[in-house]
Amino acid sequence: MITTLDDVSPSNITPADYGYSNSGPGGGGQTVDDSQPTYTAPAGVTNVVLTGSAAQTVTANDEGDTITSNDYGSTLNGGTGNDTFIAGHGADQITGNGGNDSFVFNYLPWNAGQIGDFNTAADTLNLTGIMQSVGYTGSNPQADGYVTFVDDGAGNAKVYVDPQGPSTQIPILVTTLEHVSAAALHQTGDYVFT
Repeated sequence: MITTLDDVSPSNITPADYGYSNSGPGGGGQTVDDSQPTYTAPAGVTNVVLTGSAAQTVTANDEGDTITSNDYGSTLNGGTGNDTFIAGHGADQITGNGGNDSFVFNYLPWNAGQIGDFNTAADTLNLTGIMQSVGYTGSNPQADGYVTFVDDGAGNAKVYVDPQGPSTQIPILVTTLEHVSAAALHQTGDYVFT
């Protein structure tokens, strides 16, 4: 036991009321596990992990946050800092709101979401986790038929991964990059896979 909070019901304590410092090597700022429907990171919080059992909405501060989604199609809003968004299995709706942001997909989603403001000059689509999970060991997933960017006819680029490569041609939609042309996406800088 660490302490007793007098006159406070345990059911009234939410993740916004506590956190822990993660300022050691590789850390920086405070981490909050959050299950509230809506959460805005206050100053000093730079890591938010969504733990709710339904879709949640989280808004970062401007300190360069890492936001880890749950699997329920949450809404992740960054700040002006260099944010990292770790997508879940659900159809996450992600907006970076400036900075050099990284959009991380560690596994193929159950339902694809959208990235609202992907900037090909500053942001990075990180497909490393997916490519490792499908066993890809090559050096050019686009040329090898594992990653495909397709214009949707409405000014957006759909990002597909084919877990079996070109042999099956059953691509799975990972996300849609709003207001981005598929032709504007290049392996150098726009996305990483290793």
